[in-house]
Amino acid sequence: SKRYDLFGDFETQGVKVKTNPHNVLLQIASENGIPMMLLFLGLYLWLLVKVVLEAFRERSPFWLYALWILLAVGLDAMVNHVFFNPASLFLASISFGLFHGQLKREKPVLVIPRGLLGGPLIWSTLAIIGCLYLNSYPLRWIVSEFYVAKAIRLQSADPAASKREISTTWVNARIWSPTNIQALFGLSQWGFSEKQYGASERYLEAMLKIAPNHTAAINLLANIQANTNRLDEAEQTLNRALKLEPDAIAIQENLRDLRAFKENPPSAPEVPMP
Repeated sequence: SKRYDLFGDFETQGVKVKTNPHNVLLQIASENGIPMMLLFLGLYLWLLVKVVLEAFRERSPFWLYALWILLAVGLDAMVNHVFFNPASLFLASISFGLFHGQLKREKPVLVIPRGLLGGPLIWSTLAIIGCLYLNSYPLRWIVSEFYVAKAIRLQSADPAASKREISTTWVNARIWSPTNIQALFGLSQWGFSEKQYGASERYLEAMLKIAPNHTAAINLLANIQANTNRLDEAEQTLNRALKLEPDAIAIQENLRDLRAFKENPPSAPEVPMP
């Protein structure tokens, strides 16, 4: 996209959040960490090996189809977003669950005798509480993403929603997940469009603590600095963004315009004598 203008888009010009590397392992590693990526990969490979062994033991069409589906999904996930689009994720989850359910049961590694450390009800309750606690963060992020999508829809509606409703929706997105960079970036963009430069800069600073190399956010920060007459700071900020993404068209244009403005500032209008 950066090399051929015909395929240019906003994601390659330094003005939009880049969200899709089209590789499930890279995406999980970047969003959830390398340990989570290794856990995902390990579970996938474990199921694949189990299905391969089962296909050799029982030469049935079911296990042949299972093996084909697992390999197809795994290969496609290396260049596409199989596990992130809701429809394909749903189908993959149902299929993987079906294959796992058809595997022969193995003896559990650890068996807790009845009456030891409480009954099954206590362990089930503790397990449910633990799962709910572990899922509280991603569930809150999902709600936050809902408000992000709603705020974008309200802004792009024709006619657009009221400023108060849009602002409240962005704020709700951040309340549900304070570290959601989509919510922080949206709030900073909204504040910038409303000329609330102080609030916009605070949201950007919070975002850049999480994603310090986010060139779109750095570019927006430079715009805020320029609009508040901090031209030297703005130039330094744009240079920083350009080092991270040398071929970002929007950053190049902003830096060129800023330097031209500094070299030839508009003259102040003459005040007529009384």
